[in-house]
Amino acid sequence: MRVSIPNAFPSDLRDLEYILKKDGALSKAWPDFEPREAQQKMFLEVSRAFKHSDISIIEAGTGTGKTLAYLLPALISGKKTFISTGLKNLQEQIFHKDLEFIRQYIDRDFKAAIVKGRENYLCLRRLKAIAVSLDERGDLFPDDDYAQARRFALKTLQSWAARSVVGELAEVAGRYEKTPPFDQLTSSGRQCLGQSCSERENCFIARVRQRAQEADLVLVNHHLFMADLRIREQLAGYGFLPDWEAIVFDEAHLLENTATQYFSRDFSTQKAFATVEAISGLIEDLKTANQDKISDKGIQTLKSVEDLIEAISGEVIKIHNNHQNQRETSFLWPLEESQWTADHRELRESLLALQFNLEKCAIATHNLEKAGEDFKTHAETLDELAENLHFIASNEDPGYVYQVRATGEETTLAAVPINVSNFLKAKLFKLDKTIILTSATLGLMGEMDYFRRQLGIETAFQALSLASPFDFAKNSLLYLPNMPHPTRKREEFQRLLPGKILEILRATQGRALVLFTSYAEMNSVHNILIRAKLPYPLLIQGAGPRGKLLEDFRDRIDSVLLATKSFFQGVDVPGESLSAVIIDRIPFPQRGNPMVIAKKRLIDSQGGRSFTEYDLPEAIFLLKQAVGRLIRSKSDRGVVALMDSRLTSESYGFKILRNLPLPSQAFTREIGAVEEFFGSW
Repeated sequence: MRVSIPNAFPSDLRDLEYILKKDGALSKAWPDFEPREAQQKMFLEVSRAFKHSDISIIEAGTGTGKTLAYLLPALISGKKTFISTGLKNLQEQIFHKDLEFIRQYIDRDFKAAIVKGRENYLCLRRLKAIAVSLDERGDLFPDDDYAQARRFALKTLQSWAARSVVGELAEVAGRYEKTPPFDQLTSSGRQCLGQSCSERENCFIARVRQRAQEADLVLVNHHLFMADLRIREQLAGYGFLPDWEAIVFDEAHLLENTATQYFSRDFSTQKAFATVEAISGLIEDLKTANQDKISDKGIQTLKSVEDLIEAISGEVIKIHNNHQNQRETSFLWPLEESQWTADHRELRESLLALQFNLEKCAIATHNLEKAGEDFKTHAETLDELAENLHFIASNEDPGYVYQVRATGEETTLAAVPINVSNFLKAKLFKLDKTIILTSATLGLMGEMDYFRRQLGIETAFQALSLASPFDFAKNSLLYLPNMPHPTRKREEFQRLLPGKILEILRATQGRALVLFTSYAEMNSVHNILIRAKLPYPLLIQGAGPRGKLLEDFRDRIDSVLLATKSFFQGVDVPGESLSAVIIDRIPFPQRGNPMVIAKKRLIDSQGGRSFTEYDLPEAIFLLKQAVGRLIRSKSDRGVVALMDSRLTSESYGFKILRNLPLPSQAFTREIGAVEEFFGSW
């Protein structure tokens, strides 16, 4: 039995209630379906927004069943709809699980496509070019292990490419991602030759785009959508993704940070090196295979390019070496005049000179196996690098924070917009289209004003806040131990924190996610827990890939996972393995972070109060995300332990507690209550 849904919205949307209500159509078709009042309300609000092409902001607590609540209206509407997620794992889940559920139980034919960024797909032209290059040039050391591994990887990739339907490199990444030429197998938008490519008939990206063009529902992620939005700004409306009529942003709380990344301007030494190395390889290939076809003037131009590459490499190394011993150095405008900025000027001039010579190379080699197109592509990349470098080094726009981030392998110079609301307001929210924004954490006491201002939503919109259907009062306990003030009595707090965490872990018998606001605190507590010889496996962020850590935490039921702010959200471990969430402090934004300083300065300069208008909301949202890790299913139970005494000693602490999805008025200060809670299972 399958549920019939209408082909258009009725005049009275309440006529749709039969689909999801108790003893309704879906309940009869699928006996395991659990009707939820919150899901029904969200379904009707999303239907209203689709019907009237409105903007709707919906905070939906864990367990609402929001995916079904927005997918069904999308199908009823008949509009070409994008579903954009913050994380790729949710993108995969919706495509492979939720949409398959709908195909099984809902009587509606539809086409769906999943689209990821270009870097996820094999470029057949580049694979072929690498193979030709190896045949013509051979390996420098043809008998060593590295060369053999390279040849074996290439043959395996060619065999896989011939069989693959999607061409997604994740299918083979686990075995070959660290073996060249794996890192050279994708193409950026500028490197793509489009209709002039010899592999266009079999191109995986072209196939993905075609499926997206034909689909009713297109699954993307925030990163890809923002990248496309930026491309459309640069190319007069033309983008990688097809046009859409409606979009649902799931995990919408991540949207502002993602948009900030894509409207930033940066210069990466790694990207600069990769570009000049690609140019060097192209020139070497031309000399080897086409020596007799290149004019004397062409050879002279290629020599000029090689000289410039050598100069640029030296200048990039100089900039990198200035910062390689600093894990991260960030600064606000204005920059002081120094040799450091002079280095930028020299490098920009060399990049522009190289770009000019590449354009000459393109003319000289336009008939040589697409070499001219490759030279044009690299010239465009150099132009972007040079212009970004000039914008950053000039540091004249007060709407940006200017940063340098240095690691052992890469130095990145960046200009990051303080506020992306104007970009999003102009490019997204002024469109007369259906836009749904949903997440478990969007509001403060049900009000969406802070989130709305972050994104620049000034046009008419509807807001809805739906509490989780899970019984937090019955299934959770809030533990607020007596602890010293974490800043005024910092040393005493740090001395007592590990012992208090030990007490909790013994009461919970492991099974805990312990979250810290700093790496130093995490590592310090970890060392003490090791010396305490707890009988539970200890896992710590940084000891392995995030996915593997979460897999081990999920599988080893009594294990303890120690992590920092990146694990406050996106952790979905239902069941006994995550029976406690322990948090060391209120996660206020870092005071020394230049973006935080800039945002606070902007608010204060406009007569606002940056603590209440920025620090506090940001802390509440992140804490709500962290607390939300505990109850992930109807049968889950557990304890949230917050070690920060400011939650009860400061007036703002009670505001934080009132925003958490917990029975905050019935907290305990006694470890005995925690032991009793777990003893009653």
